[in-house]
Parts: sequence; structure tokens; C-alpha cells
Amino acid sequence: MKKYRKIFILTVFFLLLSVGIASAEYNSVSLVPSSGTITKDGTYLEISVDSGTDEFIGIDLDMSFTGPVEFVSATQVAGKCGTLNVFPQSGGAVINVECFNTGEQTPAPYNGAVISLLFKATGEGDSTFTFTRLDPTSAKSTGGNYILTLQSGSTERRETTETPKTGLFDNTNGTILLGTGLLLLGISWSVLSSFVSEGKEKFVFIQKESRRKKFEEKI
Repeated sequence: MKKYRKIFILTVFFLLLSVGIASAEYNSVSLVPSSGTITKDGTYLEISVDSGTDEFIGIDLDMSFTGPVEFVSATQVAGKCGTLNVFPQSGGAVINVECFNTGEQTPAPYNGAVISLLFKATGEGDSTFTFTRLDPTSAKSTGGNYILTLQSGSTERRETTETPKTGLFDNTNGTILLGTGLLLLGISWSVLSSFVSEGKEKFVFIQKESRRKKFEEKI
């Protein structure tokens, strides 16, 4: 019995390793809204992050933009950036944004706006915003396309709300892992669930600690 137990634990561990590596990233990073008008008075664009089942510890990114548009200022949203730095680069056509979630003792998964950026048009035309680098990486990133106008417009920031994240098995990874374990070993559902939960918690903990240390080195 002990022999089969060891085989089972090793099998689950390697399955967790393969799933964990594939999902060691945020679900998405996007610019909101993804289209619209940027005026001479300034328009707010928000960076929204869906961290999936990973805790939101922050984000370090580069974003490029084309056309006669200028970055003005940045503000954190929902208290998710205890430390927020923005560094214009490449003559102002690229900005480096560093958001470190130092304000929460125990970071949790998060889905919503984290940073509000104010841009103003310095001429007429079109502008394309693109995320050129993301850390942590993201399965999906969405920039935006905007019309630039020298007409006046409102600079009010839109209200944002957090979309709460729920449990571990909100994605298909848990279901796939459980089904694979049952097919391989033919054991009961309750026993498999117990071992999977314990193994995945340990693996995710190690993965998160590694990512946290990497971010702490940047602060």
C-alpha cells in the first residue's frame, strides 16, 4: 500500500508541476477603455489586471504609444499599488510603470483596475497603445486605439470596482488534474481531492514566494 501511495504522490506532483508552470502568470492585463478619444485637456486610461488564482503582488510593464500624445500623471486605484513609479522612455513614446502591492500584508487574487493614467493630445490624429513587456507575464494583453483631438473634454476619472475572485477551481486546471488522477490510479474521488489540494498548495506557495522575492528585489 505504501508503494502505491508513493507512486500516486509522485504522479500528482509531476502533474501539478506541469499545470503550475503553464499557469504561472496573470490571466490578463488590459487598457480600459480600449478605444475612444484623448483630448487636449487629458483623458484617463486605466490598467486593469486579472491575476487569476495567483495573488496580486504588483506589476512591472512597458507600454508604448504612437502619435502626438503625452503622458501626464499616474494614480493608483483600489489601493493596489503601495509603491507606484512611472518612467517616460524613448523620448516619451514609451513609459515604464512599476506597481508594487506593498500595502497589503496578505495579497489576494484580484480582478480590476490598479492604475489610472492621464494622457493629453498635443495634436490631431490617431494613437495606438501597446504593452511591450509584462512582469509577471500575462496569458492575454490588450492595448487600445484612440482618436487624438485638440478639442476640450472632461478629465474626470470613471468609477471602478473590484471583481471578487473566488476559490481555487475557478478555472479548468483543477478539474483536468482530478480527472487525470482518477484515470491513472482508479482511486476514490475523496482521496484524490485530499492529495491534490495538499500538493498544489505546497507547489503554489513555493511559486508565489519565489515571485514575491523577485518583486521585493525591485523595490
